[in-house]
Amino acid sequence: MATARILATGMLHECNTHSAFFLRQSSFIKHQNINFSRRASSKRAFTCKSLYKPEIQIKPEGQPETLDYRVFFQDNSGKKLSPWHDVPLQLGDGVFNFFVEIPKETSAKMEVATDEPYTPIKQDTKKGKLRFYPYNINWNYGLLPQTWEDPTVANSEVDGAFGDNDPVEVVEIGDRQGKIGEILKVKPLGALAMIDEGELDWKIVAISLDDPRASLVNDVGDVEKHFPGTLTAIRDWFRDYKIPDGKPANKFGLGNKAANKDYALKVQFQSTMEEVREGKDFSFPKQEENILKYWSDIQAFENQLKRTENLPEFVFYDGPPFATGLPHYGHILAGTIKDIVTRYQTMTGHHVIRTRYVSEWENTVTRMGRGFKVMPYSTGCKTPLSNFEANANYKDVSDPEIMVSFPIIGDPHNAALVAWTTTPWSLPSNLCLCVNAKFDYVKVRNKMSGCVYVVAKCRLAQLPTDMKSKKKSKADAPPNASSQDSKDAKSKKSSSGGEVDKEADSGPYEVLETMTGASLVGLKYIPLFDYFAEFSDSAFRVVADDYVTDDSGTGVVHCAPAFGEEDYRVCVSNQEKIATPLIYRAVPSWFVAVEKLKKQLLENNKQTYWVPDFVKEKRFHNWLENARDWAVSRSRFWGTPLPIWISDDSKETVVMDSIEKLEKLSGVKVTDLHRHKIDHITIPSSRGPEFGVLRRVEDVFDCWFESGSMPYAQIHYPFENVDFFDKNFPGHFVAKGLDQTRGWFYTLMVLSTALFDEPAFRNLICNGLVLADDGKKMSKRLKNYPPPTEIIDTYGADALRLYLINSPVVRAEPLWFKEEGVKSVVRDVFLPWYNAYRFLVQNAKRIELEGLAPFVPIDQLEIQKSSNVLDQWINSETESLVHFVRQEMDAYRLYTVVPYLLKFIDNLTNIYVRFNRKRLKGRTGEEDCRMALSTLYHVLLTTCKVMSPFTPFFTEVLYQNLRKVSEGSEESVHYCSFPQAVGKREERIERSVTRMMTVIDLGREVRERHNKPLKAPLREMVVVHPDPNFLEDIAGKLREYVLEELNVRSIVPCNDPLKYASLRAEPDFSVLGKRLGKSMRIVEDKVQAMTQADILSFESVGEVTIDGHCLKLTDIKVVRVFKRPENMGEKEMDATGDGDVLVILDLRPDKSLFEAGVAREIVNKIQKLRKKAAGLEPTDMVEVYYESLGDDKSLQNVVNLQESYIRDALGFPLCPWNTASPHTVVIPNPEFQLENGRIKVDCIQDQPGVGIVLGELVLCNIWSGRV
Repeated sequence: MATARILATGMLHECNTHSAFFLRQSSFIKHQNINFSRRASSKRAFTCKSLYKPEIQIKPEGQPETLDYRVFFQDNSGKKLSPWHDVPLQLGDGVFNFFVEIPKETSAKMEVATDEPYTPIKQDTKKGKLRFYPYNINWNYGLLPQTWEDPTVANSEVDGAFGDNDPVEVVEIGDRQGKIGEILKVKPLGALAMIDEGELDWKIVAISLDDPRASLVNDVGDVEKHFPGTLTAIRDWFRDYKIPDGKPANKFGLGNKAANKDYALKVQFQSTMEEVREGKDFSFPKQEENILKYWSDIQAFENQLKRTENLPEFVFYDGPPFATGLPHYGHILAGTIKDIVTRYQTMTGHHVIRTRYVSEWENTVTRMGRGFKVMPYSTGCKTPLSNFEANANYKDVSDPEIMVSFPIIGDPHNAALVAWTTTPWSLPSNLCLCVNAKFDYVKVRNKMSGCVYVVAKCRLAQLPTDMKSKKKSKADAPPNASSQDSKDAKSKKSSSGGEVDKEADSGPYEVLETMTGASLVGLKYIPLFDYFAEFSDSAFRVVADDYVTDDSGTGVVHCAPAFGEEDYRVCVSNQEKIATPLIYRAVPSWFVAVEKLKKQLLENNKQTYWVPDFVKEKRFHNWLENARDWAVSRSRFWGTPLPIWISDDSKETVVMDSIEKLEKLSGVKVTDLHRHKIDHITIPSSRGPEFGVLRRVEDVFDCWFESGSMPYAQIHYPFENVDFFDKNFPGHFVAKGLDQTRGWFYTLMVLSTALFDEPAFRNLICNGLVLADDGKKMSKRLKNYPPPTEIIDTYGADALRLYLINSPVVRAEPLWFKEEGVKSVVRDVFLPWYNAYRFLVQNAKRIELEGLAPFVPIDQLEIQKSSNVLDQWINSETESLVHFVRQEMDAYRLYTVVPYLLKFIDNLTNIYVRFNRKRLKGRTGEEDCRMALSTLYHVLLTTCKVMSPFTPFFTEVLYQNLRKVSEGSEESVHYCSFPQAVGKREERIERSVTRMMTVIDLGREVRERHNKPLKAPLREMVVVHPDPNFLEDIAGKLREYVLEELNVRSIVPCNDPLKYASLRAEPDFSVLGKRLGKSMRIVEDKVQAMTQADILSFESVGEVTIDGHCLKLTDIKVVRVFKRPENMGEKEMDATGDGDVLVILDLRPDKSLFEAGVAREIVNKIQKLRKKAAGLEPTDMVEVYYESLGDDKSLQNVVNLQESYIRDALGFPLCPWNTASPHTVVIPNPEFQLENGRIKVDCIQDQPGVGIVLGELVLCNIWSGRV
């Protein structure tokens, strides 16, 4: 079923390929029925496919400490498993599975290969070399399965560091040395928060349950007691191990100490396990199955054809069907391409008929003749093959290379011609030897054996030291080799004028004579075998042809015209010397005289449009230019019989162009056109009874002839559908793999040119080959690729579709298929996209829960009038998306769409939704909230329609929810028209937002450089740029977004570029190098000598002339070097720039900024408590109470001073503990002493919950029944 989801679409839309998403019918907005479901925050979807099984086997491949070494995991059936994804994390009672990557007392840097199928363990490499630690690691080191450190989430408790995108790692401190890949049951004891170049890399300290001291250690304190100094040693080892490589030491958070067991379990493990657990609540493949059922229920395919039957036709040709074998990624790719194009054409107002194949072939084929042609011959199938048929699966194999001597009749030195061949099996059919008339040849004597040979002078060095040939006597010569031959030979020799070339003497051979190749023509020789002795009068002579080359062999080629196309050509061209009976050794075939059509073929090719065009201009053009006559007959039983009847004397031939004609001429009723039903039918000769009858030739059609005829045969043309054919030929679109340039594309072009002098198609997409991840051909025997069904059942068909069309394979280049690539599509496209949709649904639900009118989106025309700059921006970006996708799809450039979609999704989630959270959550008023939600709604709805040809399942899922709040919507997203780019594109606003993001990114860079997390507010930011419009964008209409995102109090615009920076000009060598050549050095010196005023003038004017060369802004890089005020140090003020704008941050702390940072931290902890510990939705209402513990009341003062901010950020007030309900039940938790005091935060909600410790604050859930 999984494969059907993606393959059956090849014929058209019947099996649309679409990825559903994680919707549960759990809660609804009344009347509108927009559904909402919880989703994992992780950007990776993990699955647990198997329970813990001790019988999991380790299967090493390759030799240790080599680049090929891998340690795989498999079950008892031999099926490979992933140690990261397929083994569960928990075993219960605080016990976890742990995989050993690096055994203790070893130094090879082994790790799970997260980017390879089945994530085996391998040795890490750098620049192609194996990596080793500078010293042994003293503990077993490895990973926890089913865990992942999210690189998109900043951990505010550990200096705002982001996850390192790898599994959580474990340091197992037991006594026994583990083995690579060994699974140990461990219990965590604590956690070290290592920060590696800004990324958080947890090190969980644990001990194996099998260790003798396991029962004695249960927490960090026990480690110090029973393994004294171990925690310090672990920290120091991981801190310093990179120093020998010249890198800085790693850092550690949490006060540079190991956190206790509870922290490790409740912080680290809970978050990773929730991601896995929630990930199992939704499934792309399951939703796809649901959508398939929905389409079946509404008869989507049939209804779509009915709805469009009066629209203009879009005709696409489906490729030759393959009736054998299971579908592979090549089939899926071809089906995906055709499905996307035909869906798009349907949505743009076309009727796309379904392709059908017919069993009868009733088309008249003209320009056919019968002759002899040397064809590639299949020894297995016992039939000739066409040139392109042979090339389709052509592979070089090793054949024996031999040199054979042929004694020259009548030579005074008894010399022999030495021929070279890689087809020794053809030697019995030798009939002549071929030389190149333009080459020089030498007659040489072997100094040891005395044998004399003739070879090309340029190939003498390749002649073996000893030919070890069997000498033939004159008695072995053919009976017709007379003394006259000897005289002729002597005459030839004397006329050659050969002279001894002493310079050619080499090694074991002495040069006797040098001659031209032309002088050898006509010499007779003694053949190896006497099978064709009857032809000796005309055979066994030397001929000449330019196809003899000097890059291999001996300069003498043995010719067997029955086995070689060039051999046959040479013999025919020399038929005065070579007997005509030779043709009886060739294969009789019926063929199309393609060589007569070359000019028309090349002209018709120019009328077609290909993607990519180099395949048309190079590969296909060259193939047509060198096209040879096409043998269309095959010596097989099964196949379409050639409709040709011929007399016994071959002088009368009749071609049947219809069943009616055959019945009329034979007098036999014909009901079946298979061979065994028509081979017995004869036709009386039109010349009279004495000439007997005509019988059908035994051959059948080459199947490629049938494939090339499909545009006509499938609609029974010319017997039916003449008007339809005349209006819709050539077809609009065809798609297939690169190999079809010599197959289907070729036969389509040949037959359409022969019949109509037109190309068969107008537009063509040519895809490359899908290979295994090692670049080799996918092999079922080698199992070097994951089965398509597994990929689809794990990630969904939509993810596979996007991965394939976003790869080089759609540009006719090879793709090395990697499962990680499919997974990344889910992570980078679908999850963020779904997150934006989910945010809309959550807040639409919130509106109704607050007692307001249900959410109904504002009309799209009204949205275009929004005064909010980000509304205007995202509407403009959506218009750009529609315009771009239309433009690229009309040009059949499918591969450009996904990168643009990625950028759009990133803009939607990380800019529009992120920066508009307050508006979308209703913090800026109901009217503004509805405008923001309506904008987001229409953007998502438009995106669904635009992307529905590419991701038909996922867009259908989203559409089915979105359409419920829109009257008159279509029943399926695939019934909708493709959006038109009708709105105004706001390029000025798009430019402004781009500038804003540049400033924000630069500000983040300064913060990261000084370890200033975003939760810590800063007082001021200075933006330096000479353009007042740039400064107006940042300090004007976008000011509030910049302030909030960078958490600064104020922005100071500055248009004086010299106030905070000095300018330096540098020429761009990559641009100017080739253009200026020798002048580059002079120009470089003068550019670097430009003064501050010169640079400012250059930036203002946009160009400058130096040494006669006009240089533009793209030719010179202007570097701004920050000038720090004299009274400030680097830790008080710092800056960074991108060559265009300079961003300066005031890093000095003060009390008010500290208080604001504490308030922000409290809000952060409360939100995490609601989400992580209680599993609440953002719309769930709670009451939150706090109590400041201890004598120091500084935290209580902060809460009092920041009460307004906390209320706005949370959406509800933070109330004193003594106002809580007397019925509250407290679930106690441990408490932490903070630098500025302790605080306890409690939540009340009308359902049970559990407590959790988060970070440096003590956060306890207190639940009670509430009236």
